[in-house]
Order: sequence, then structure tokens, then C-alpha cells
Amino acid sequence: NRSGQAIYRARIMGNLVHNNYNEIYSWAPGKTFIHTGIDEGKGISLQRNNVWNHGGRILVANNLAAYNGYSGVHSNDGDNIDFFSNTAFMNSYTTAVTYGYKKGGSKVGISLAGGDNCRIGNNIVVVDVDTGGAPIVVTDDTTNVKVHTNIVWGTTTNNSELKLDLTQGEKNIIVENPLLARPADGKYQLLSQVTAIDFVPDEDSPAIGAGKPRFATETDYYGHGRDSSNPTIGGIENPHHHLQNSS
Repeated sequence: NRSGQAIYRARIMGNLVHNNYNEIYSWAPGKTFIHTGIDEGKGISLQRNNVWNHGGRILVANNLAAYNGYSGVHSNDGDNIDFFSNTAFMNSYTTAVTYGYKKGGSKVGISLAGGDNCRIGNNIVVVDVDTGGAPIVVTDDTTNVKVHTNIVWGTTTNNSELKLDLTQGEKNIIVENPLLARPADGKYQLLSQVTAIDFVPDEDSPAIGAGKPRFATETDYYGHGRDSSNPTIGGIENPHHHLQNSS
């Protein structure tokens, strides 16, 4: 069991989450203040999973998150969480549309804000180059984090916001166009129709065969078997591998 799925107490897998965004300020009753800015509208958002954290890990894998307000995949104050083999694509509605690029948050891809003992591996993250946000964000109050073998695109120098003592080798962030069916052209486009086919890797994609088995599940978004030795990075396995094994 390559990703150790037997050790998980919860699994969020195989979802297509798109066009989820907020248009009003959020407020928790326990707070005595309101930030006059929109900070919600994420694709998959885990909240405060550090209260009960001794009975296994939480796996978030093989999900496709696109055109949401902020991060496609996010955890706030969560321990023992794994973000493996997801595709996050243009999750910046709030910055691009609501605020017209005049302001917005930095979390527009995959992000961890607080927590301990988390891993981010084998993910594809495509962002809007004009947001100023980073594809992968790990805040400085997050401890014992492993970030490895992720493809990011749509950015220049700000390819990650990792406030951690990690070497570039440990990060192993691959800055290349993932060559998905939907072009990663660097600009947010407001789309109402989003399908999983949009995120299938092209046969020349750098994602194919570049993943680490320890960050891969046995099947992908579609339930197709992954290459056990050289899995594809992102939510969808190399379709040519699946067709070869089916013939």
C-alpha cells in the first residue's frame, strides 16, 4: 500500500470541486473583530483537525480543484494531514474577479496554515501569474512539514511561500508547464463549465512518470490504476498507461 492508506482515519478522494467562492465577509462568533476582506471560498478546506489527532492521518488525494475563490486545497490548524496527487488549477476568483487584481490573499494553490506533521507531495498547482500569490504556501506556525515532488506553473520567482528551513532539494519544486488538456496560459478565465477531462495530462507532460510512489495512491481520480513504480504527478494518471494495461 504505497501511500499507507491503511493508517488513515479519514479520506477525501476523487472529487471535482470548482467555482466555489465567497462574496461576503466571513465572521466567527468567537471573534471580536471583522476583517473587511473576503478570505474564504476555498475548494477543499480542512479546519482545526488538531484537536483529536492520535487516531491516524487524514488523506486528501486524487482531487481536482479549479476556479475557486482561494486555495484549491487548504488546511487550517490540522495535524497528520497528507495532500497527495491533487491538481489545483486557477483558484483565484476572489483576487481576479471580485477585487480586479487590486488586492487578495497569497493562498491560491495548496496551503497549510498551522498544524504539525503534514505532507504535500505529487501535486500539480497552476496559478494566475497576476495574483502575486504562491502555488504552495506553508505558514511559519506549521511544523514538521514535508514538501516534495510538486509541479507548479503560472509563476516566476514566487514559486512557493515556504516559511520553513527546507533546502531546495527537500522541496523539489518542479517549475514547468504541466501540459494539461486545458492550457495553463497564466491568466484566470471565468468558466462555468469545468470537467475532469480538462486536467488530463498530455502525452508529453512532465508530470507523467515523475511522481514518487510514497506519495501516490493505488488508483487515480477515475479509479484507474496508477503506475506502481513511476506514478504521474497530479490527480489523473497517465491515460496511456491505463490504456496499455486495459488492452
